[in-house]
Formats: sequence, C-alpha cells, structure tokens
Amino acid sequence: MTTFLDGEVADPERFAVLFDAHDEEIRRYIGRRFDPDVAEDLAAETFLIAFRRRDSFDAAKGGIRPWLYGVATKLIGRHRRAYGELAYDEVAAALGVAYCTVASRLSRARTKLCGRPRDGDGRAPPGRDGRADGHRAHRARRGRGRPVRRLACRERSTSPR
Repeated sequence: MTTFLDGEVADPERFAVLFDAHDEEIRRYIGRRFDPDVAEDLAAETFLIAFRRRDSFDAAKGGIRPWLYGVATKLIGRHRRAYGELAYDEVAAALGVAYCTVASRLSRARTKLCGRPRDGDGRAPPGRDGRADGHRAHRARRGRGRPVRRLACRERSTSPR
C-alpha cells in the first residue's frame, strides 16, 4: 500500500499521484451502492472535496485511504438522504425505473433494516395472527394481492413497458 506524507497531500501538483492511486478503488466502493454513472460522479466529488480540504488532512489520525473512504461515505449518505426526501414517482423518474420497482426495493430495504428477530433455529417467530408465517397468512387473506399490485404499478409507472 502506498503511503503519502503531509507535504505530498498539501502540494496540488502531487495530489494527482493520490488520485491515480485511489480513484478506481473509491469508484468501486461507491459503485457497489449506486449505478456506474452515480459512482463516477460521487468519486469525482470525493476527490474534489479531498483536494479542497487537503490542508486539514492529519496523518497522525490515520492514512490517506481511510480519509478518502470517510469522505466517500459521507457523500453516499448525503446522496441517499437527498433521494429519501423525494416522492416515489420522483425517485422512479430520477433512476429511470418503474414506480413499483422503487416501492419494492424500498420495502425490501426496510425489511432488511427492521427485520423481525429470529428464533434460535433461524425461523421467524409467529406473526400477529399466531401462524408460523404471519406475512403469508396476511397475503392469503388479501387474496394474494399480486394482480392488484401489478395493475397499480403499471398505472403509476414512469417508464414504458
């Protein structure tokens, strides 16, 4: 791993070495969370912020790589919050996907974040109705819900099918 001294980071001409050494890695890090175009933009912004704040870099607190990852992580959070303030229709238009795609992805994400606790054997505890899988029982009571949801998604879709 390449290490950089304070003087190398503070010197604008030598900052290009830092960019060449870490650009692809930072872009891949961001690219695991967003599409390639957004990753490219956020990686460029990461290095722009790092360049502007290069005088505040303190090698005693850690290396260049963790510092760049910290800048990138803050940008990722800022980008996600910006989308969090948009309505589903606006997010669908911005991402170029159907309304129902946005709804299902956000639903899956909420389930992962707020997932129900598991028993010792790895199965989910009984749902509100006392059955082993309350979610399936709920969908069964609603007549499975799939055809109705698909029609609603097609009506609200922002992209042609």
